[in-house]
Amino acid sequence: LLTSLNCGYQVVGKLGELYGKDMLLSGPHPTAHLTHISSAVIASKLLNLNQAQTANAIGIASATTSGLVQSLDEGSMTRRLYGGLPAQNGVTAALLAKEGFDGPHYAIEGDHGLLKVLGIASSIPIETIIESIKGSAYLEKVSFKQYACCHAFHAVIDSLLMLKKQHTITLDSIKSITAGIKCISESHIKPHPKTVVAAQYSLPYCISAAFIFDKLSPQEFSQETLKDEGVGILSEKVETIFPHNLQVKDGFPGEITITLKNDTKYTLN
Repeated sequence: LLTSLNCGYQVVGKLGELYGKDMLLSGPHPTAHLTHISSAVIASKLLNLNQAQTANAIGIASATTSGLVQSLDEGSMTRRLYGGLPAQNGVTAALLAKEGFDGPHYAIEGDHGLLKVLGIASSIPIETIIESIKGSAYLEKVSFKQYACCHAFHAVIDSLLMLKKQHTITLDSIKSITAGIKCISESHIKPHPKTVVAAQYSLPYCISAAFIFDKLSPQEFSQETLKDEGVGILSEKVETIFPHNLQVKDGFPGEITITLKNDTKYTLN
């Protein structure tokens, strides 16, 4: 099982590293698309499929990929499907391949393959990509979310709570908050989300809820909390920025500056 999981992580880790950001900025959601491929790889390994069958499974799975960043922008529940459907379709693809169903063997890098269709056609030879996978260990880079929101916000939330505790900052003393993150979706700057999913991708909301409740668990993403007056007022004071220095760094770095009404500033990154 661990070997199978490792194979899947190697594939999706490298593809995500190479193309994930471009996908997010152009519209296709990388989780929804790329994990179809890794799910097919994992299922193929578990089913002991041979090389040709595995290629068929990847081809079949690639033909079923879907998922739009628009779901984040609108806060729709379809975002919830982006983890489950790829797993389901990957397993189905491997089972079909086992029974002799075939698929395109160049579904990812082909002239009309997934990368070309998604508008991120690669100039990197597939052999180079495969060789670079061998020197990586993506399974060791897996992280678990501490907060029930977009992963890109976590560093900022950590810094926010540290500054609050360190300087005993109160809600009434805050003049403004400026938070810098990697740019993923326009939904990040919206201060008043209407849905739970939208709230999880709204940095002003997440910062405000975390500051007021000293945590950001699933309980802070309820319809009742979305209507909280204090959260709404503080959200208006949050400015989201996308500094260039953060865009070129690995992972999801963040920086935050809290300005008090007496013009004292506290910054952490």
